[in-house]
Amino acid sequence: MKLEASTEAEIGKRLVAYAKNYTARQLVQEADDALGDPQLGSIAGLLVDALLATDAGRIYDIGAGQGTLLARLARLPAFASRPEWRYCAIDFEEELDVVHKVARQLRLTARTDELTIEQFASEPPSDARKIIFCRNVLHELKIGETAELLHNATRLLGPDDTLLIQDLVRFPEGEQNHHCWTSEALRDVLIEIGFLDPLVYE
Repeated sequence: MKLEASTEAEIGKRLVAYAKNYTARQLVQEADDALGDPQLGSIAGLLVDALLATDAGRIYDIGAGQGTLLARLARLPAFASRPEWRYCAIDFEEELDVVHKVARQLRLTARTDELTIEQFASEPPSDARKIIFCRNVLHELKIGETAELLHNATRLLGPDDTLLIQDLVRFPEGEQNHHCWTSEALRDVLIEIGFLDPLVYE
């Protein structure tokens, strides 16, 4: 089967773009992108339900990046108008500096905490109610790192706490050394580590 010249040219362009992105440094999403992000918007309803389930608690944002989730929370009445809910960013120190600036811009510093990844692993939080949020992190980790992260997260969960994981099932562009989980594989892993009936959406 012979392709039309225009089709061959388009495929060639896409392959070149894929190769360039594959070797390029992946950019971290900025907080200003929060409102227009359809992926984050698709999970907002689940997040609101978890927030409304109780009057107080803390959201732990694993892989907080540059504060995208915090910027979205600032626009959600379920969080913004309920000061007994707090936000905790978990990431590398350089990213936490950016989250702190975002919190200051949003006037949420009094309700915002930061933990390095090492602190999160060694100093388990003891809040009465927790939402652990992990977005676009798993595809950047090796299997052993994923196992450690899930272990550290799930050991903190009480019977009424919530774990929300959102990640890619396929890459829109190439990312070197990164691999996506299928929804079926992730569900199987969650069941294996003790979740009775995890809800998995694609």
